[in-house]
Amino acid sequence: LEEFAPNRPATTYDQIYKDSEMWIINMETLCLDFPRVHAFHYQFISGLGWTPAKPLPSGDMKAFADGAQSGLIVMTFGSAVKQLRKDFLDKLLEAFRHLPQRVIMRHDGEAPADLPSNVMISSWVPQNDLLGHNNTRLFITHGGNNGQLEGLYHGVPMLTLPIFGDQFYNAKRALLRGHGL
Repeated sequence: LEEFAPNRPATTYDQIYKDSEMWIINMETLCLDFPRVHAFHYQFISGLGWTPAKPLPSGDMKAFADGAQSGLIVMTFGSAVKQLRKDFLDKLLEAFRHLPQRVIMRHDGEAPADLPSNVMISSWVPQNDLLGHNNTRLFITHGGNNGQLEGLYHGVPMLTLPIFGDQFYNAKRALLRGHGL
């Protein structure tokens, strides 16, 4: 308020909430969610962030994804989890080693020396663009709302490993609605 509306009286988040006439919630409630009771001023509008996938920029990731003849798995746990625990990462890599699909995973840490040839680790992934890639067959996610909506938009099944917050509800919802486990 001080920066963008300096002449406006000081207020709090609670007061702004109480004074609001409408809240727009980025949540899909017809196909993805279940009927719910909510305040009349909540308007659920899905897909506020949905955009068609852009072609991957030239480079290693594009070549890796384009060459995934048996399919591509995209794994990312959102912006909250940058680095995976070593024991968890080791278990994932051992499982991925035996898959015919290629895996692009977000991990902002050192790649193990014995990284399987079908796995690419990157500190950043263009999630929406990878989910929209023709070779993508599975999205392994923490179950955040935005990632789940992007997966639905691109028609990619999800394997959800919830960590905190609404992710447990989102994982159960994906299971019950049939677009994920």
